[in-house]
Amino acid sequence: MSQLFYLNECSSTNDEIGKFLLYEDSDFTTVYTFNQTKGRGQYGNTWSSMAEKNLAYTLAVKAENFTASDVMFNYYTAIVISDFLANLAESKVKIKWPNDIILRNKKIAGILIEKKKFNLNNYFIIGAGFNILQETFDKISNAGSLLTLTG
Repeated sequence: MSQLFYLNECSSTNDEIGKFLLYEDSDFTTVYTFNQTKGRGQYGNTWSSMAEKNLAYTLAVKAENFTASDVMFNYYTAIVISDFLANLAESKVKIKWPNDIILRNKKIAGILIEKKKFNLNNYFIIGAGFNILQETFDKISNAGSLLTLTG
C-alpha cells in the first residue's frame, strides 16, 4: 500500500513524514508541499526555498524492502533523481556527491536521506528539494531553477 499526502505548508517534509508513519503501515509514504519554511540539508545545512515556487518532497520506504547498503541506496537515489531531471530539462545533469543535483553549473535540487525507525519499522526517509519556478536566489549564487536554466 502507498500513501501520498499534500501539506499546504510545513517546516520540513522530512520531519513531518513521521506523523504519517506512526499511523500507517505502508511500504511507501510520501509528503509534499510547495511551501517548506525550514528545510534541512546535509551536515546541518538549511534548504531555503520561495513559497509556491519550489517543491519539497519526502518519500519514506521500508528499509527491509532494499538489500543495498545505506551508501549504495544514497547513490541509486541520486542517480534516479538526476536522470529524472535530465529528462525533464532535456539537458545533462551532474551529481555533486553526496546530495546536490547540478544543471548548467547551478544547483537545482538537493537530497537528504536519513534512516529512522517508526512504528517498529526502519525507513529510508528520502527528502528532496526541487527549484522549479524561483527566479532569484538572494544569498545563494550557485543556485538555479528549472525555469531560469531551461525557460
